[in-house]
Amino acid sequence: VPCFLFKVMSDDSPYYRYSSSASLPADQNNTNSGESSLIVLSDDLPPVVQKRKEEEAKPQSSSGIWMTIVALSIFSMLGNAFRVFLENLFGQSCETQTPTWLYRLSFKWNVCFTSSQTALFIDLPVNMIGSFVMGLFQPCQDIGLQSSVPIAFLKTKHWFQTSQVVHIAIRTGFCGSLTTFSSWNTSMLALMTNEQIVAALFGYIIGAYLSVSSLKLGQQTSIGLHRFVNPYLAKAEDLQYSSQHSPINQKVLHELYRKNRLLPDFERRYLDGLLSKQELQWVKQRVTALDALDQWKQTTHDHRTQPYRLVPSRSSNVSSSSFSNNPPLRPSPSKLMEQKLLTLQQIEHQIIVEREDPSENVLRVAREHGWDVDALKQWAEHAIEASNDEAVAEDQRKQKEATSSSRSATKKTMIVLWAHALLVVCLLTYFGYSSVFDDSTFYPSLLLSTILAPLGTLLRWWLSRFNGNLKGGWSWFPIGTFAANISASLVSALFNGMLIRYNNYIPTTSFTSISLRAIAIGFTGCLSTVSTFVTEYDKLNKTFPQHGKAAYYVIASLLTACFLGLAVYVPLIS
Repeated sequence: VPCFLFKVMSDDSPYYRYSSSASLPADQNNTNSGESSLIVLSDDLPPVVQKRKEEEAKPQSSSGIWMTIVALSIFSMLGNAFRVFLENLFGQSCETQTPTWLYRLSFKWNVCFTSSQTALFIDLPVNMIGSFVMGLFQPCQDIGLQSSVPIAFLKTKHWFQTSQVVHIAIRTGFCGSLTTFSSWNTSMLALMTNEQIVAALFGYIIGAYLSVSSLKLGQQTSIGLHRFVNPYLAKAEDLQYSSQHSPINQKVLHELYRKNRLLPDFERRYLDGLLSKQELQWVKQRVTALDALDQWKQTTHDHRTQPYRLVPSRSSNVSSSSFSNNPPLRPSPSKLMEQKLLTLQQIEHQIIVEREDPSENVLRVAREHGWDVDALKQWAEHAIEASNDEAVAEDQRKQKEATSSSRSATKKTMIVLWAHALLVVCLLTYFGYSSVFDDSTFYPSLLLSTILAPLGTLLRWWLSRFNGNLKGGWSWFPIGTFAANISASLVSALFNGMLIRYNNYIPTTSFTSISLRAIAIGFTGCLSTVSTFVTEYDKLNKTFPQHGKAAYYVIASLLTACFLGLAVYVPLIS
């Protein structure tokens, strides 16, 4: 069912694309090298030169909003249920010996290593797993890659790249509900009230450190898979890696400094020789004016590929002891060589991108060096004609699909809503059936917490819009996530404290006791999040590496939740 929903929701999601009806072979991943913030995610890559155009952002329709809400709800239910089962598998069932089948499984596999009485708190495994999944599903730009692919470990033309609703559901719904900040904080409060302050301190440290490490592991796994499934992007990103960061060889430095980053993807890759043999053969069969571009390439080849003289880098950011045996290098072209290359790139940019003729002085320089500017103009004129023809064909295609688009969108929306409803009914029916035939309170609490899970997730999703809205020098602070975690921690401390205070008056099997536990597990557990918490720490650490704002955010969140939680929790259990 989830795979079916992914496929349905992927068709209506907006994404960036070229306006062309031609497509390259399916096994080729042809994207930009990272010099632009826009990347091709569709199967369409034009064999002609044209400016890349970003589609104007359209307001989200009511069906799209409802689809997002339903997706968030179902993934939050899955995350909440998965969290409860993993908590019991790795330790909680060994303390309560319920449910019986999970206790036997934990005892058989000997995986009970967490406890409510130690720094290895019950929610540690789920926080680590959720942070790892969060890192795995990070966009390329968030993990330091040059491209703009939404899911780094998939191919750029994979259909799942366009499923923005599902991306939100996985990151915000599943990962946010699988991890929990409030239960983590409540466990530390319980340790403090039992005079285990040192254990609580290490619990905060271990929980934060292992969650961040799990996020990093997920990001590195995503980077490795990204390089494996997108070899062309990996090559282009290697060329973008500056010599100030690592010692790279002369060939890579030469490629880095001679390429014209101002050109569109096809022309730049063709002139720099980055097209594969299969791509080159495919293009030659379909582009009649390619001889003109090839003529320009031949007449400018000597000046384009003239090597540089490499000298040690003078960058002050690189320690002299770091690369003592192989110091980082930089190209040192002569002024004449640099002027020739800049003039060459200026001509290409003016004719291909700006659609205007170079000045007479620039044309005089081109004639002196034997550059065939007329061939480049011929290529550009053909590109304009091809682009106009494709635009007309695209308009005709859109007119034919206009009558059926609204019906198709409504039909797909209804399919998604009914499929989500079916999955929710099956999940709740199983929990309800188990509640009737099980004497413990495990399944009734799980049933009610699963029903309450979407409320916490949707509230956290709504609060996230306030991130970055603080005025002055505090605009960097993610106030929305901070408010969600702190408020959830207070409610969790309140309800857990009430369970302890009125334990002798409220039977554990009563609806009141089950409801209090369900709110603490489902609503507050999904309102708070560790996966987003550590992701924001990682982004702040990369954005402000020398200001310590990431550490301020983590310390402020933990201390605020701790002291305010103690103010609520201690009076109730005293």
